[in-house]
Amino acid sequence: MAKTKEATAAKPRILIVDDEAPMREGLEQTLGSKKTGYAVSTAESGEDALAILDKESFDVVITDLRMPGISGLDLMVKAKARSPKLPVIVVTAYGDVPTAVDAMKKGAFDFITKPFKIEAVREAVARALIGGGISRDEAKKTADPKEAIELKKSFPGLIGTDPALLKVLKIVKKIAPTKSTVMILGETGTGKELIAKALHRLSKRSKGPFVATSGAIPDTLIETELFGHARGAFTGAVGEKKGYFEAASGGTLFLDEVADLPPKTQVELLRAVQEGEIMRVGEAKPRKVDVRLCAATNKDLRVEIAAGRFREDLFFRLNVIGVTLPPLRERKSDLPELLEFFARRFCEQQGQDPFTWSDEAMDVILRHPWKGNIRELEHFIERTLALAIDPVIGVDDLPDEVREGAASAEADA
Repeated sequence: MAKTKEATAAKPRILIVDDEAPMREGLEQTLGSKKTGYAVSTAESGEDALAILDKESFDVVITDLRMPGISGLDLMVKAKARSPKLPVIVVTAYGDVPTAVDAMKKGAFDFITKPFKIEAVREAVARALIGGGISRDEAKKTADPKEAIELKKSFPGLIGTDPALLKVLKIVKKIAPTKSTVMILGETGTGKELIAKALHRLSKRSKGPFVATSGAIPDTLIETELFGHARGAFTGAVGEKKGYFEAASGGTLFLDEVADLPPKTQVELLRAVQEGEIMRVGEAKPRKVDVRLCAATNKDLRVEIAAGRFREDLFFRLNVIGVTLPPLRERKSDLPELLEFFARRFCEQQGQDPFTWSDEAMDVILRHPWKGNIRELEHFIERTLALAIDPVIGVDDLPDEVREGAASAEADA
């Protein structure tokens, strides 16, 4: 038998599918409470769920994986065939995790292992309602100027108002108060650490520490740097040491260049994310940690997974909510403001008079692809202004690679 509740238009609608009545009713009471505020419907089988989905629309589906008749996996496939954007959360026993990972490959939003805490379900539903990130097509839509002004108030010091950037900031502002792990993707130099700091500052953990790892840690030291070590754990370990995870307790840990972690460290990181505990090198007893994790990489992790260099289960745990930063070439309207900002800062640091750019030089700068993004732009400005003689920067004052890059981009257009 299926059961539905009348929903008000303002309430997100959740469909719970489970053949076990206690599980179904428990989730219904939890998610349908006044505190949570969701409109909940239930179904005791995949067949009932599909019948409901044929008549009604929902914002999230939560389904058990193993059920008589239509399984949770088959239900997910059929449900998403009806509504491709519908988030489906799969609930499964711990031993079925490989099957749950397969479900995520086929389109599941997330999976939760039994026994689970109700808070884990609430967080998964909240993440599903927020969405898993931002598409480039969405990013190119024109932003509302009034909305942009209000949004920028939450990100003081961040340069730019291009719609591609504002769409990302909107997502960041939404997800910052959650506890969810965030994967920040983007090319080198796009500002991934700045976004991680903004997530921390706007979160409920803002009074706790923000700790950022270095991407240049030797493989032999990664585990002790991340998880710490006990006294005498190895030659030279004259005392115990806290790692990045313990240092970030109560706050946020920004784990940069996650794609470069060696396999053994990936295993330890998976445990830290799933269980909320770490093991110091040289210790046999795990330590609980309370850390909100932001991971970042400029590599395509799906390519790394296919090549056997990155664990698939770790990818799904880190990529709970993905944020992709646009490259500078996709936010060209921000270039004049960025040029002015970095030029002014450099002149103040060096005690130089202000510079301006000729129209011809600005045209070349706008056409250059900026493959190194903000970092390349900053270095370009410092170098150009340091060598310039006249207060107006002309085309001849620009480095050869910028002029050649602009010419190449124009030829390819």
